[in-house]
Amino acid sequence: MNDLYIFGAGAICVEVIRLVKQINSEKKKWNICSIVDFSNTNKAKKIEGIDIISFNNLKSKKKAFGICAIGNPAQKKKIFKDIKKLNFDLATLYLPSMHQYKASKIGKGSIIFQSSQLGNASFLGKCVLVSFGVDVGHDCKIGDYSTLLPNATVGGFVNIGKNCIIGSGANIHPKVNIAENCILGIGSVILQNVKKNKTVISGTKNIILDHKKV
Repeated sequence: MNDLYIFGAGAICVEVIRLVKQINSEKKKWNICSIVDFSNTNKAKKIEGIDIISFNNLKSKKKAFGICAIGNPAQKKKIFKDIKKLNFDLATLYLPSMHQYKASKIGKGSIIFQSSQLGNASFLGKCVLVSFGVDVGHDCKIGDYSTLLPNATVGGFVNIGKNCIIGSGANIHPKVNIAENCILGIGSVILQNVKKNKTVISGTKNIILDHKKV
């Protein structure tokens, strides 16, 4: 089994631990050594029974792997550099039972959670996070450090640049280009190209209806 250190002690960390356990249930591969915390404000000493250690107390270790359990692209870029400084290799996490087309590629450090899928001839860059229930269509390219949140749908031939956040339930029309550093809000429907450094928010007004008591 390969020694694995999880960088980041937030909510995604718990999901990564459970993904690793499910991976191991299908094929023994990972031994989680520690969770690495950068904030130094986490009062907990363990998560899911796994020790939390400070990044400052972590030393370089041969033949060890690291994975970034954080969704924010800027933080992921920084942690990626920290992992490399420690001479750790980057883990790539997805279920062995997930169908992977021969023409598709998953970059190092990427995570694909349960019930998500990657279409034929699609490419994930490094440190891409694909959350639960995401559907990435065929012939797509997802740039480094980007994060796709639950139930997002990416149509065929879509290009998403580096450092993007695709909100939960967002729906990107086929052949659309999303440039780097963009944020698509929850439930956004994207029908045309989005230039770099843009935020798209759809349906910002809530409709509140009065109704009689039952």
